[in-house]
Amino acid sequence: MRTACSQVAWGLGLTLFDLRIGGFDLLPDTLGFILMLIGLSGASRRHGGFGIAMAAAALLLPVSVAELAGLGPEQLSLTSNKQLYALSDLWPIALLTICTLAMLFGICAGFSRISARAGDRALTRSFGAVWKLSFAFGAVMLFALPFGLNGYVSSLVVVTLLTGLGQLAAGIWLIVLVTRTGRLKAPGDHIRMKYDELRRRVKSLDKSSDIRP
Repeated sequence: MRTACSQVAWGLGLTLFDLRIGGFDLLPDTLGFILMLIGLSGASRRHGGFGIAMAAAALLLPVSVAELAGLGPEQLSLTSNKQLYALSDLWPIALLTICTLAMLFGICAGFSRISARAGDRALTRSFGAVWKLSFAFGAVMLFALPFGLNGYVSSLVVVTLLTGLGQLAAGIWLIVLVTRTGRLKAPGDHIRMKYDELRRRVKSLDKSSDIRP
């Protein structure tokens, strides 16, 4: 489980954060979605939420490949005052945002169930909280982005920027939570550890009895 959590965490980091130089993304989303699909495939049997996350990641993967090839949706900018964006420019971004929210929901729901089974209630509540934040920021972004981009309401430009920072913070929080989940012990692990320890003690006693004259 630790390996799957690590793959999902790295995948989230690559897909949620952009580091561009000269228009080239140094953190390719394509690699991130592949890592998440690999990690989620090993955990999909544990909860149906992982299946939702896998479906959303599978939809976003070809889009990321198209972007890598320079065929994806146009990059939007809040700092460009000379360009007005039509509905045809914005609806692909809205669909991508909805798919990303579905992916985040599946990840939060799946790992929340795993942490609940492991008895970590605080971690379970944290996954619920980070999903609520992600949904709230995503909903605000869907509403504010068209007006902020076109400058119809100047205050919404600030709202859009702050919402983007909120999404960044929620993404970092989710990565931390997924990483913590990978360190959890599954139910019954302590029983198996005690059983293994008992077996080692019995073997050591048997060897000591064999050595005695």
